[in-house]
Amino acid sequence: QLELVLQNIGTGSINIASIVSTEPWLRALATAIGADGLGTYTLDIDRSVLTDDGSYSATIQFVPAPTIPAASAVTVSVFVQVSSTNPEADAGLHFIILVDDLGRSVVPPIAVNPNNGAYTFTITDVPVGSYRLFGGSDMDNDGFLCDAGEACGAFRNLDAPEVLNVNANVTPQMTDLDFVSEFRAVISGQAQSNAAGGASATRGIRFRGTPDPGQPGADKRLEER
Repeated sequence: QLELVLQNIGTGSINIASIVSTEPWLRALATAIGADGLGTYTLDIDRSVLTDDGSYSATIQFVPAPTIPAASAVTVSVFVQVSSTNPEADAGLHFIILVDDLGRSVVPPIAVNPNNGAYTFTITDVPVGSYRLFGGSDMDNDGFLCDAGEACGAFRNLDAPEVLNVNANVTPQMTDLDFVSEFRAVISGQAQSNAAGGASATRGIRFRGTPDPGQPGADKRLEER
């Protein structure tokens, strides 16, 4: 379960007419809402019907009643991971990195060891900007995370890393940035590239290497290979 708050940020009136889920295992329960349907909802996932290991996705759409001018529906994407593996298992030493829109790692990578299957990390002194959060292993010590056969993950998931907008004046601290790191399969053969920017089976993320002449001091860059 996860709570969300539905608000009207405009000046007109909005009333929620319906809530539409794309999957039967996902629903939105009214926790504390007003007569207009706005307020706090709990997204509830029925894991009993998700019997196979893997990643699942669905959307919940909040549809307003017709108005003039028309109000837009709000769609919330939900990603769920199911695993039958031991939750206390680990994937060895991990490196946690933040990368900006240009693929640069703006702070040194954080090396963390697991504790009962979980990796706890804190990143400090992050400059104002927009970033994506990655974590993974570098078992061959080549300066790339997420090579085929290595563990890899991203917040909220590797297929659609979420952008984190960092501004200490607005949000001094971000917490609960939890995500799953999984081993990447080694697949032989040919495949088309993912034009939508999702994860490929051969993607590696550089987190250390030689300095970029165009970016003095920026010696950690995100790239794919």
